Amino acid sequence: MSTATTPAEPQLQRNALSTLDLLIAGMSYMAPGFSLFFTTAVIASQVGVYIPLTYLLAGAGVITCAIALAEFSRLAPSAGSLQTFIRRGLGRGPSVTGGLVLMTGYWCLQAGVAVLFGGWTASLLSDIGIDIPWQPITIAGVLACTWLMVRGVSVSIRATWLMFLIEFVIVLAIGVAVLLAGGADGLAAKPINPGFEGLGLNGLALGMVFATFSFVGFEGAVSFAEETPNPRKALPIAVVGGVTVIVALYIFATYAAVVGFGVGNITQLAESSEPIAELAALYAGPLEPLLKIAVLTSIVANLMAAGNSNARILFNLGRERAVPRVLAAVHQSHKTPHIAITAFMVATLVPGLIASIWWDYLTAFGNIAGLGALLALLIYMTATLSLTAYVIRARHKLRVLPHVVVPVLGAAIWLVPLWGSVKPGQSYPFSVYPYLAIGLVVVYGAYGYLRARRTTPIAEPAAVGAADSRPTLPVA
Repeated sequence: MSTATTPAEPQLQRNALSTLDLLIAGMSYMAPGFSLFFTTAVIASQVGVYIPLTYLLAGAGVITCAIALAEFSRLAPSAGSLQTFIRRGLGRGPSVTGGLVLMTGYWCLQAGVAVLFGGWTASLLSDIGIDIPWQPITIAGVLACTWLMVRGVSVSIRATWLMFLIEFVIVLAIGVAVLLAGGADGLAAKPINPGFEGLGLNGLALGMVFATFSFVGFEGAVSFAEETPNPRKALPIAVVGGVTVIVALYIFATYAAVVGFGVGNITQLAESSEPIAELAALYAGPLEPLLKIAVLTSIVANLMAAGNSNARILFNLGRERAVPRVLAAVHQSHKTPHIAITAFMVATLVPGLIASIWWDYLTAFGNIAGLGALLALLIYMTATLSLTAYVIRARHKLRVLPHVVVPVLGAAIWLVPLWGSVKPGQSYPFSVYPYLAIGLVVVYGAYGYLRARRTTPIAEPAAVGAADSRPTLPVA
């Protein structure tokens, strides 16, 4: 039986974030601006005109997973997010293992985004005649974001607000301009025809891989459970609502892309290096120079939203003594996990700077983030299925639909991108990632087994959230 959080334990700032703050943080983590910019053509090469429907299918699956994690947040919110969910459902050893796998995955994802920030910014500066290598820009950007995050969660999340709204409004405006102009050949119904005429199952599956990857980070708001007044109400709204909004944006924007190029010209879209930029030039000329700024704000919003969220999981691992306790320190004035934030953000610089020896920034981004996404998928599946185990262990009333059917379906959706990540015949370094992932799970599993008994009890669910007064459920 666990004990409740005591006053002597590190405390994050209560009541710092509203439900809307959490909603923006979660959507920023998914980074729709740069996801659309970099993946629309790739998905078109697999599914042709059916990009909107592909996003609809992928989004429906991710929403199912989001519902399961929202239910877990309603029952037992925690800054530890998926790592704590695994502990409540499966116990201490698996939670240490899962937490380390998750943090390694997020480390790689964040490192990839840091590289993308430096490279994209360097490219924008080069357009106006200023040539600076992307590496120092990456370092400066990461350090600036780190400073903001340490200064206060509300400060950095409000900055994220601004960045996210810029990308959201510009993407939306380009899509509206395309539709108002009637596209290249009129507003066709084929891209949203559920018959998928002429599309094979293999093409749809490959398209689903990239579409599903566009939602990675959807659960980011969960880590702020201890900094919002009523997490049991706020987190389900933020997680499920955030995914729903981004699904709608992806469907709208990709439909506009298809009709903007023309249903009969889908090959041109698939072969374009910057299809969204081409759309802006054709239908919304004044917005074209702003689009690349929107991609930059999308990257920065992701850096801060993801950094904030991931650092809190690392903080919780320190609080449970699964990793060095110093990572659980809270800044006396700002009430932020400043050691965890600084350690995580500075560590994200390492893979990118090493990768720059061999690869350009876009290649480095894809190669580093590819491993991170694979590791994150494994924990999405494990944490989602842990809901069923937790409800049974806690002797809570088991409801078949929310506690069994939804978690199983929510975990199953990740099998599609998981297969895309591990299938044979991939190029290097993706061909070695499955073996590297297995090796990390084995090493972390051994560490988790040895470390489990030294971890400390975790807070009862009812102790999380200043406005919460629900009865305490037992935990492992």
